[in-house]
Amino acid sequence: QNKGKINELRDQMKVQYAQVRETKTILLRMIFNEFEKNTCKALKASLSDFKNEQKEWLEDHLLYILLREKMMKDNPATGWDFRTWPDKIRSRDPKTLEELKKDFRKELDFQIFLQWSFWEQWHELQAFAEEKKVALMGDIPYAVDGADIWMEPEIFGLKGPDYKRTFTQGVPPDFFSEFG
Repeated sequence: QNKGKINELRDQMKVQYAQVRETKTILLRMIFNEFEKNTCKALKASLSDFKNEQKEWLEDHLLYILLREKMMKDNPATGWDFRTWPDKIRSRDPKTLEELKKDFRKELDFQIFLQWSFWEQWHELQAFAEEKKVALMGDIPYAVDGADIWMEPEIFGLKGPDYKRTFTQGVPPDFFSEFG
């Protein structure tokens, strides 16, 4: 069934991004479920090591992504902005965050698995590129948004309880926008 769907998507003249994402997610969940049931101890140990090495950011970053997705479903106009979220989530109340992590545990574990899978593949690609004398170049974000700001708003000039920006980047005000 999945193979037929993949072939159907490959035959399209234009990439059907939503359908590709949906199909890949189904397949990745199947892989994750098998991983949880049947994987060798060495791979599970590798995942465990990854979680320990990345514990400073990993779960909170993924929780942010899951919360943002939920908030955007609930309120598409403003759900993307953590400053509009319920107060205890916006201010990262520790008890609330622990409850949310329990509520999202299965999905967090899946997302951690995806992050680990990418991490492993990325390092293999880096080693291969280095062996072939190919330099990989990173990217620097122009505008910062997302989990980093939610996790450490002070670094980005935001102060509670409303977390309004004290500075911005962009173009100056003009005829079309008084704020730029």
